[in-house]
Amino acid sequence: MLIRNAYSIVQHLPVDREGFALIEHHTKVGNFYDEEEVRNVYYPEAEQLLKAVTGASQVIIFDHTLRNAQKSQPREIENWRTACSSASLSPPKI
Repeated sequence: MLIRNAYSIVQHLPVDREGFALIEHHTKVGNFYDEEEVRNVYYPEAEQLLKAVTGASQVIIFDHTLRNAQKSQPREIENWRTACSSASLSPPKI
């Protein structure tokens, strides 16, 4: 799917139909290169946002990846890993 600018159609992109949503969120994180700040500030913010948007009772953030071509060496760029390709939305079996 090619997306050039979705701001004009953002209200027509429900997550349950499209599999993604575009949501405006303002964070208190000042430095995304500070691992501790990201884990202590951004993770809880993202968990609350995901709960509010999806109605989930539990959200588990297990990893994050920073990508910045200007701060990376060429060899590092070649080895960038892909984003998570799937997520389990099913409740755990007991």
